[in-house]
Amino acid sequence: MNINESSAVNILLVDDQPDNMFLLETMLRQPNRVFVKASSGRAALKMLKEHEFCLVLLDVQMPDMDGFETAALIRDTEDGKHLPIIFVTAYSMTEQHIFLGYKTGAVDYLFKPIHPGILRSKVNVFIEMYQQKQKVIEKSTELEQAFNTQQALNQDLNRRTAELDLAKLQLEEAYQSLQNLNQQMIYDLEQAQKTQRTLLPRKNLEFPGLEIAAKYKPVQQIGGDFYDIYELKNNKIGILLVDVTGHDISSALISFMVAALFKTFAYEHGEMTALIDQVDALLHASTPGSRFASAFYCIYDTKSQHLEYICCGSPAGYIVRAETQEITKLTLGGPPLGAFLTKKKGYESDFVQLNPGDRILLYTDGILEARNANGKIFGKESMISFLKENHQLSLTDLLEALYSYVLSYSDTNHFKDDITLVGLDITQPL
Repeated sequence: MNINESSAVNILLVDDQPDNMFLLETMLRQPNRVFVKASSGRAALKMLKEHEFCLVLLDVQMPDMDGFETAALIRDTEDGKHLPIIFVTAYSMTEQHIFLGYKTGAVDYLFKPIHPGILRSKVNVFIEMYQQKQKVIEKSTELEQAFNTQQALNQDLNRRTAELDLAKLQLEEAYQSLQNLNQQMIYDLEQAQKTQRTLLPRKNLEFPGLEIAAKYKPVQQIGGDFYDIYELKNNKIGILLVDVTGHDISSALISFMVAALFKTFAYEHGEMTALIDQVDALLHASTPGSRFASAFYCIYDTKSQHLEYICCGSPAGYIVRAETQEITKLTLGGPPLGAFLTKKKGYESDFVQLNPGDRILLYTDGILEARNANGKIFGKESMISFLKENHQLSLTDLLEALYSYVLSYSDTNHFKDDITLVGLDITQPL
């Protein structure tokens, strides 16, 4: 006999006569009913402490403790307050005893011999009531658990919502900070761009015996390219193209510094290689190892029409001769400035005699390194071909045409590096 199986109900039979309990069990036996037997009131009270019952069938006349006293004690227990008790007795049928039975808490008072059908009907009613009560309790427990779960979920949701609200606020603050920083960066770039444009030579520069044109286009608002043209003593003109690695404000600052060094030392040094050595040493000491500058520097003597130049890691310049349309490269020089620590780098300058009508084209490497859809760079050969085919254009028109031509050559239709073009047409000597 298994007590408290999941679907079983427990019925307590209390009688001092085993035959009476056997008869009751025989009349009421059904699946999922477990009959627990107690031969005395004290044994019944002990069973009540150990198991849960849906019904008690209790004999009245028992030794030591009769049914009325047992029923009263059952009612005094916490588990027995609402437990249905049916008296089954052959003791007395007087109204006094029946009244006493109900007074002690019985729900019914049956007399022996008991009619099996009546007993089954009454027991079935109480079992059904118990089962319904259990369902209500189970449902209530489920609802309570669901409520508690929902409460926990709500608390978790509230906590997560608060966390999300805080994260949203922090994100908005971070976004605003980024917006402010971005606005500041835009402003700084605009100011740097204005400064760079201010420092660039005027477009309408005029020098005796020389026509000059330039085109400058940084890939971003400010770039690492820079050029400068200025008048020196003894009828000479200094021309500089600088290309510092990178396209940011740092690159621009370094290019400004390089240009300033050239301009300062150009008035002090009579020898071009000594000027280059000093600029190289100062640049190497003042900038990070990853930063260096390529430069093309030349000095044109408007009287003798001599051009002294030096090419420091930059692309070669070109001379287009007026009489023959022959194109000559200007390549002599040395490594980029600030790139190496060794003192002797072997910088060499060269002199070229120019004649009226000759043309010089100088540029930074962004123009040569433009690539088409097949990945082929524009290159030096294409540059020479372009100069041969367009030598009849005016100097300003030549630079604009070259810029547009290479831009259309590029597969992205925009340059990936800064572009600087400087052209010189030799007119008459002083």
